[in-house]
Amino acid sequence: MASYAEHGSRAGGGIAWFAHIGGFVAGLVLIIMMKKPGGKRYPKKWK
Repeated sequence: MASYAEHGSRAGGGIAWFAHIGGFVAGLVLIIMMKKPGGKRYPKKWK
């Protein structure tokens, strides 16, 4: 039984790894999509 439980935890770890990678990629895509045209982050008075 212990080996079965251990095997199940390894399989779940792989799914979590792909979920983290997918979240990272989705975040990058959303940042690129929501970026304002022109590219300036701060008003000129901050320089």
